[in-house]
Amino acid sequence: MTPEQHLAIARALAVRSQPYFVSIIRALVPVPQVGLRTFSVSKDLVLRYDPELFNEDGFDEDGQRIPPWTAQQAAGVILHEIQHPLRKHYARCDKNQADPSLWNIAADCEINDDLVAAGVTLPDGAYVPRSINCADGQLAEFYYEELAKNKKPPQAKPKACCGGCGSGAGNPSPGEGDGEQGDDSDENGGASAQHNDTGGRSAQEVEAIRHECAVSVEEHASRGSVPAGFARWAKATREPAKVDWRSQLARLIRAKIAEVVGQQIATFTRISRLQSSYDRARGAPRAPAYAAPRPKVALVVDTSGSMGSRELENALRECEAVLKVVGAPVEFVVCDAAVHTDTTVRSIRDVMNGLKGGGGTDFRPAFDALDARKRNRPNVVVFITDGCGPFPAAQPRGMHTIFALIGRHVEMPPWGAIVRVD
Repeated sequence: MTPEQHLAIARALAVRSQPYFVSIIRALVPVPQVGLRTFSVSKDLVLRYDPELFNEDGFDEDGQRIPPWTAQQAAGVILHEIQHPLRKHYARCDKNQADPSLWNIAADCEINDDLVAAGVTLPDGAYVPRSINCADGQLAEFYYEELAKNKKPPQAKPKACCGGCGSGAGNPSPGEGDGEQGDDSDENGGASAQHNDTGGRSAQEVEAIRHECAVSVEEHASRGSVPAGFARWAKATREPAKVDWRSQLARLIRAKIAEVVGQQIATFTRISRLQSSYDRARGAPRAPAYAAPRPKVALVVDTSGSMGSRELENALRECEAVLKVVGAPVEFVVCDAAVHTDTTVRSIRDVMNGLKGGGGTDFRPAFDALDARKRNRPNVVVFITDGCGPFPAAQPRGMHTIFALIGRHVEMPPWGAIVRVD
């Protein structure tokens, strides 16, 4: 059996063990790297693995024979590795200006106690909280502080496991992929959504996958089939920020919908109640009937390069809030400098599936696409963006627009209602 076949079996076992992570397991981009002696994952979901781990004749750097990993152990390491991008260990390492080697151990401890509680099989020597004399259930920041007190990692270093591979560090080892730079930003302050030479996933894809996993974890948690640590992560990923802008956004959406409903449009497709009085006169004109237009809501998401992972995370939360407020299907447009998605969505899963982009910014194509609709032309538009880009010179006729401004690069739109998202 080839290493690729061994890896495919391990991925299938990982999905069977924890089906709520199926989307990220399927999204991994495997790249063999002889001599790595473990698995590692980059922030764009490139999974590097050492094919020697499946080889009966593998040897370590000291010439000692390494027992090959079983399919269950490899599946356990895959379930471990996906937790690093799901829990944003790269960004947290940089935010705390942590030592990468100690941070890796702390991040592994945060993950592995949950995996052990779920009955997942890991290779011998994997770091768990008791390896560093700590209790289970803490965050990597806590474990890092405990490790930093000793100024060095514990003596018992794993011989062949997922520890020490750089997967959770902000500055991973060479050949492992780019480390997270603060908030997924490049040197110009914009998020880099470029695929690397190994075909990794864009920042937009990764953020959509994170939220899809969180939704799935919460669904399974309601049936009691998820470890407590995973349930806490999912809740923290999806819970709204504790500020008042959300109710402000909801009020604005309802007000704009009510404004549309309060309008009256003349139509000759229905008979006016006054027509009978006109019919008494010869040659009387046909009287128009009046009807209130049905509110049609459109949701537009800016996925340009300046929308980093934090901005995209907030954007997905706002999409879910808009869907709840409207309580009906909405038109959905995804746009950077061009429109990538133009469809109707009914759930947050539909939104995640359409999240694409990562290029420049231009708000005009999104409004052009909505304005060009012959059917389902919206009269209320909620545009989620950081505000960086050219706007149409004037608000499109009949489109009541609300801008939900996200992030640090906020510029004020020249028209429309504005809600600042903290």
